[in-house]
Amino acid sequence: MYIKEFFKPIKNDLNREEIQLTKYKACKMYLLQSQIPQLFKITFTNSINMLQIQINKLIQQKKLFLFQNIKSFLIKIQNISSLLKIKKILIKAKTQLTTYQLKNKKKQVKN
Repeated sequence: MYIKEFFKPIKNDLNREEIQLTKYKACKMYLLQSQIPQLFKITFTNSINMLQIQINKLIQQKKLFLFQNIKSFLIKIQNISSLLKIKKILIKAKTQLTTYQLKNKKKQVKN
């Protein structure tokens, strides 16, 4: 009914152009208003999709970051284990050296 009123024939020729222009603007506004929910839905859906994509990127970056942290942690563990191996070797070498020194002292005392 609202749109039907716009398309009634205009009887007054004096303001005919102005009235037609007003009707055109009103129709345009009405069509825009009717499309706003759909446009809003599209932009809202697009923004949700964009957010989801950004969240997925952040999650992957976080996973990558966590992976890098785990990798560096494993490297640290390997370094620690190699240090422990070196420490064991040094302790073994020290004990062998001390036993050798003790044997040499005993030999020197005997001589």
